[in-house]
Amino acid sequence: QGASLFNPYPKDNKLLQVLNDVKPKATNGHFNTTYNDFVLKKLKNTCKFLTYTKSDKSNTIVIFENSDYFKLVMKHLNDAETYRTTNHFTVKNITRLLLTFTEKYQNIIDDKTRRYILFFKDYKISQFKVLPKIHKCESLNQILQNTKNDKIITVQYPDDLESRPIVCNSNYFFTRLSIFLNNILKPYLQYITSYIQDSFSFMNWLPEKVDSQSFLVTADVRSLYTNITNDFGLKAIDHWLTKYPNITKYPKQLILEGLNLLLNNNFFKFKGIIYHQIKGIAMGTN
Repeated sequence: QGASLFNPYPKDNKLLQVLNDVKPKATNGHFNTTYNDFVLKKLKNTCKFLTYTKSDKSNTIVIFENSDYFKLVMKHLNDAETYRTTNHFTVKNITRLLLTFTEKYQNIIDDKTRRYILFFKDYKISQFKVLPKIHKCESLNQILQNTKNDKIITVQYPDDLESRPIVCNSNYFFTRLSIFLNNILKPYLQYITSYIQDSFSFMNWLPEKVDSQSFLVTADVRSLYTNITNDFGLKAIDHWLTKYPNITKYPKQLILEGLNLLLNNNFFKFKGIIYHQIKGIAMGTN
């Protein structure tokens, strides 16, 4: 934990010098997030030929040769069933969709909420990035087992390295509509017995005692968000809205139309190219 990963090239001498000047710090056995953010910022300003990011599930700083990071990203963006490049994204089209939606339901959405949804100050298109799953990389874990707690570990790019896609933007055009719909749907979670919010809620959910014949089974879904098709996601929401129609004052059609806008208008940039996510929920949204 806390190790750095990068490809060793002769030009990395400058990188090694920076790493020696600003070594990651640990406090009570845990790496200092604030200080490591400072390290990451200094690295970005010093060595432009490398890409720096945090790993998935930890505070580890991962350093890539630019071409290797690009390769990792394109493992996702080359999936034509989920992502497509587009020339049809315009701010005018996006704002028109939101205006049409709020005008259609102007007798239901109050003026304060409407202004909130349509607040476009400092809006911008989202950016795409990936978080490397070094904890699931078998070849890297074999190398780590043979190291002696080194803070900096040098390895060649592992071919079995996977990553978590993140579409990051706290001020996207649909961010406020997303928050609005999220607040409407939150009360329905109490009726979904399979829903577990986080590790702490899971611990509270577990029984205090189990019989000797019990055993714990774990499972993981690869790229869960992008594997939920838009139609299936809307059908699932429709099911709960129909089953419990009195939880919200907003009509089902308004909620489903708003969700349809969100699911079908996930646009983001990577390396100056605009992509459209055509299947699944964009990770990083509200």
